[in-house]
Formats: sequence, structure tokens, C-alpha cells
Amino acid sequence: MNHTKIEALFVDRDGTLIEDKHYLSDPQGVQLLEHVGESLQKIQAQGIKIFIVTNQSGIGRGYFAESDFFACQKELERQLSAFDVHITDTAFCPHDPNPPLNPKDGCTCRKPQIGMWEKIAKEHHLDASKCAMIGDKKEDVGFGVNAGFALSCLVATGNGLNHAEKLGITFKNEASIFSASLLSDIEINIDKTSISEHGTSDIQCTRKINGVNDKTGTKTQCMSAQTFADFAKHLLEKQS
Repeated sequence: MNHTKIEALFVDRDGTLIEDKHYLSDPQGVQLLEHVGESLQKIQAQGIKIFIVTNQSGIGRGYFAESDFFACQKELERQLSAFDVHITDTAFCPHDPNPPLNPKDGCTCRKPQIGMWEKIAKEHHLDASKCAMIGDKKEDVGFGVNAGFALSCLVATGNGLNHAEKLGITFKNEASIFSASLLSDIEINIDKTSISEHGTSDIQCTRKINGVNDKTGTKTQCMSAQTFADFAKHLLEKQS
């Protein structure tokens, strides 16, 4: 992690913070994963701000409304409040990745694209080199790499085991490092930003992940962890 003190943690929601119920729209289905609340509490106690970034294509597909998403978010935040955990901000991509009528709708907020990062970074004045990411899909790890974060982690919960298999990595008893080059099949679009209310931006160019953010030159350390608690332990050890 290049001995960088982390100031902000970006977290995927479904499969990382809570059970992945597949197009969750009912607040009664919000269920924190084991040790997530305690781990976030420890992370927050070190002065690290917590942000949620989540793909919610169920909205664009017409499976549920934005109001359903916000209701689930409210319930998640209620459950986290029992651990005195505060989410600084949340960004979400509501777009259908395969819209039938207009395949190129200009969305650059769906992870691993970095529209949600750009939106939050602008509003909260964040430095990518002092941020970390954790999620249960390779697109989550790719998001962290493309944003130029210090650290980007794949966790085994949710879809983590399936995505680890796709990347050709195995989870160990403790957090371990893997090469960002394993993400080279993910293409994203980044260039000048024209952020809308959903964090989308105009598309001008395409590049592939190579482990180095081409704006900052920051090398992102990619890692895997069995649980959120394992990731938190690694993160906090590096903070000291």
C-alpha cells in the first residue's frame, strides 16, 4: 500500500456490506454480513471516512424504483448506526448496462468506470492516492485501480469466490496481494468529466486497466481477503 495513510474507504454494498439478495428492493431484506459493523467501526475510529459506491442496474431495468433503493439505504444506515458507524456519502449507478434501445447511453458511472469516484471526489475534496476500495467483484477492484487508489481489495463474500476464479486467484487465511495485470480484460472509459446528478460523464476515450492510473501515476496495490474483517485488519495495520 506504499505506506500511504488511508483517509477514505470506498465500499461496494451488495455482497460486501450486506447479503446479496439480487436486485434488492425491500428494506426487510437488508442484512449486514458478519463482522462488517465491527470492522467499519474500527476503521472509522482511525479517522477514515466511509463511502458507498454501488451499481444498481435494477433501477434502469425497471425492476424497482429509486425510492426503493433509498429505502434500503436508510435501513442499512440504521443497522450501521448500532455500531456508531456513519456513511459519509453514497453514490449509485442506476443504468441498465445493456439498454435495448440505446446501447451507448453515455454512462460512465457503472463500475469499473470512475464516474462515481469523480462525483464524490469533487464534492468531498479527496485525494485518490489516500483512498482504498473493497468489493466482491472484479469490477470493484477495477474501479479502485482506475481511480488510482492506494489499495483495492476483492473480498470472498457475495460473488467474491466466483470472481476470484475468473481472475485465477485463491483466497488465503489472511489478506494477500495479487497483480493488477489480472484485470486486463476490463475496459473502461475515462477522460474529461461532465458530471450529471447520477455521476455520469461524457465518454471520450477507452483504455485498459494496467495497474497504474494514467493521470497520477499511482500504483494500486490489489489484494484479496476472505472476510471484511481480514481486510480491516490489514488496512489498520498499515495505518499504524
